[in-house]
Amino acid sequence: MSSKVIIDEDILKVSSRQELKEKFLEVVPVGKIKELPAGSKDEKIGAYCYENGYDLITADKRAYDKFFRDARIKSVIISNYGVFKEGKRLIYRIQIIN
Repeated sequence: MSSKVIIDEDILKVSSRQELKEKFLEVVPVGKIKELPAGSKDEKIGAYCYENGYDLITADKRAYDKFFRDARIKSVIISNYGVFKEGKRLIYRIQIIN
């Protein structure tokens, strides 16, 4: 399990970054680093997570599906991370395990 997470754009407005910073050593929103500019596709996010040891926090139920387009990614764990009160959305944590 990683102590670093990428925050997908779909939850940037509904998530509490402070809450995430209390749980993880490193919290990086999509769009805040040059390798993952705003609008990055799930395949690119998955590859970045794989290469750099990050998990993904997202509300996109199907993001993991596109991770498998990268032949290096063989298995993921999808967990119910919680429901953020502000957005009333179910949030998932996707962990790449190989």
